[in-house]
Amino acid sequence: MTQTETEKLRLRTTNPVAVIVDLRHRIEHMLKSRHAPGGTLRAKVENKVKHDLARAWVLMKARPFIGVALISGSAFVLASTVGVGELVITLGVGYGAYLVLREGVPVSEAADRAVRIMETA
Repeated sequence: MTQTETEKLRLRTTNPVAVIVDLRHRIEHMLKSRHAPGGTLRAKVENKVKHDLARAWVLMKARPFIGVALISGSAFVLASTVGVGELVITLGVGYGAYLVLREGVPVSEAADRAVRIMETA
């Protein structure tokens, strides 16, 4: 690996926006790729599942509030299971997800804001 490739890799893994962009590209690549041998039941299942997930991904990108709702709902279920202040955690995580998905705020900054909200609630 050359010095510039190493520097690019370091920048890509330390810049929160670049990490999110890289994650989105990886998700899109994963949804397009197929690994099961053609004509098998595994190939049919893989194709069906990835096709449906790709449709959901496109919908979430077009309407970020759906992703916010899913992430908030998951946080609520987790908080309910653990027995913590469910509403506070749900609102904080939902707000953080909104900042990342809709406003394009870096994950670290969104997490800081969400934690501040949860601390003051």
